[in-house]
Amino acid sequence: PFAPQFVDSLRGVQTLRFATWSRAVTFDRSAVWPLRPRASRATQVAAAGVAPEYEIALADATGEDPWFTLPAGATDAYVYGVADLAHRLLDRRLRPVFEYGDRMWADGTPSNTYARMAARNVSLPGDARTGALEWYALRSTRVFAVIDRAYGPDAALVDHVLSIPGDDASAARTILSYAGAARRADVLIVDAASDASFATALVLSRAAGGPSAAWRPGAAGSLTGLDMPVRADIAPDPRSSFVAGADTTPQAERAGRPPLALHLFPLLSSKVVSPRVGALPGLAGSLGEPLQAVDLSREG
Repeated sequence: PFAPQFVDSLRGVQTLRFATWSRAVTFDRSAVWPLRPRASRATQVAAAGVAPEYEIALADATGEDPWFTLPAGATDAYVYGVADLAHRLLDRRLRPVFEYGDRMWADGTPSNTYARMAARNVSLPGDARTGALEWYALRSTRVFAVIDRAYGPDAALVDHVLSIPGDDASAARTILSYAGAARRADVLIVDAASDASFATALVLSRAAGGPSAAWRPGAAGSLTGLDMPVRADIAPDPRSSFVAGADTTPQAERAGRPPLALHLFPLLSSKVVSPRVGALPGLAGSLGEPLQAVDLSREG
């Protein structure tokens, strides 16, 4: 599904971060699994972003690790759905990275606005700014747990990322210490303007029981790694495409329901993805999208 020149231009970068494709930077509304961006859409340029199947396919095509940045409003079911797709479809030699939100501690961003609202909704004490930091830490630990559940015994294959401001030690300390978030993270993003601030943030992380591995944003959206594990180059599989995993839907759910097939654009041969879907009874709401049934229990 990708132009060969585009794929070639990305080889050797080591990690592909899909924050923009996932609309994690701008999408501050609820992200529920039934309304996710689907690979069968005629266009992938829409408010909800690019289908995760395409993110996985690009990682497979380039042989680079994918970094999934989940929207601030992602429900448990949305998180589980993305992680489950990655677990079933991603080349097993690649190591996926998962992050909740994008710079949720940064005042004035859509993600921070969402975090402030969520903190009020769950009655976190203190002022709005501190509540947003605590919500980010608390929700990150929950998101990491859902991802690990989707991966099951393969949870060790996943890296969990926590983002902190390197130039605001108080805010960084709040994120790292609240709900044991630092201990649940494998890697940090430290947004620091100076080497001294970057080093201070790493000291705070170690003091909170967090990781010493860290990325630091650089020019043009690049990230510089510190103490990152070095892995051998992985040559992309030329046969890689959307490969269907085993249907893990319980037999009781499959009974009497015709299989749903999503026909996608293959690289070489015709492949089919059969996503799991169940009956979607109960309440419905629009959330600014076309009206569609949403099972709120499944969405957490």
